[in-house]
Amino acid sequence: RLHCRRVAAACAVGAASATLMAITHTTRLHARDTHLPGEVFERATLIRCAGDEEEMHRQYETLEFLGRGGFGTVMRARQRATGLLRAIKQVTFRQEPGMPQQNQLNEVEALMELDHPNVVRLYEYYEGTGRLYLVEENCSGGTLADRLDEKGGRLNSEEAAVVVRQILRGMLCCHAHGLKHRDLKPNNLVWGSRDPKSALKLIDFGLSLGSDHVEVPRSYVQAAGTLEFSAPETLPTRDASGKYKRVAHYSQSSDVWSIGAIFFQILTGELLVDLERQRSSTADFMRMFQGMF
Repeated sequence: RLHCRRVAAACAVGAASATLMAITHTTRLHARDTHLPGEVFERATLIRCAGDEEEMHRQYETLEFLGRGGFGTVMRARQRATGLLRAIKQVTFRQEPGMPQQNQLNEVEALMELDHPNVVRLYEYYEGTGRLYLVEENCSGGTLADRLDEKGGRLNSEEAAVVVRQILRGMLCCHAHGLKHRDLKPNNLVWGSRDPKSALKLIDFGLSLGSDHVEVPRSYVQAAGTLEFSAPETLPTRDASGKYKRVAHYSQSSDVWSIGAIFFQILTGELLVDLERQRSSTADFMRMFQGMF
């Protein structure tokens, strides 16, 4: 059984990686064609902050609490001028080594460039004291995790193919813009509406545009809670003395691993990495897990 799980896991990750690589070249060609010859393209100059926290409240009426993610809370709001519903995420600035506040603002503006049916749309942002307010597309169709619960924990092969194809398309768009998600899981994949033809969208980005080698803060590891979908290179490693250190290596391939783990779950109804079983049966895993906190 363990051998079968390993083979299935390798196939799932391999299939996700191969599909993503097969269409990357064509997408990059199209991306180059979207700019005029000699045009200088700079992300940070395209989008401006819409205002401060007070301005945000003047523009939007908050309606209800939607949830809490790894980086902040989310509220549903109505734009006063148009009556359109939006989701507003409050994000606290991360205090990470090598990640100044301006870099995080640049990452938000990079996200605002993405216009893809499988990526949640970020319309504008407001800057408060030590926090950002991200005004995003309002998605009301439920998460992939919700859909799995409704379906008894797994999808049939046709449904799974449609889901994975949409995840890959959205992730390819992000990777083409230099963005990594860092926290792909069923709870971070949501349908735009209850319409059966609605698109599945990536949400709740970890905002990791910069270096692939990031010192992971304690709060992120505790809040994320997604070790089941984490690539091996993102887990803590030992230093020369044998102690675990909180250094994660995030790259685009880490997202591909996560897609493979999701693919495995929606096909089999089981987690690729069962943390409860690992905690009870593997002493080394317990030592690593405790070292992370």
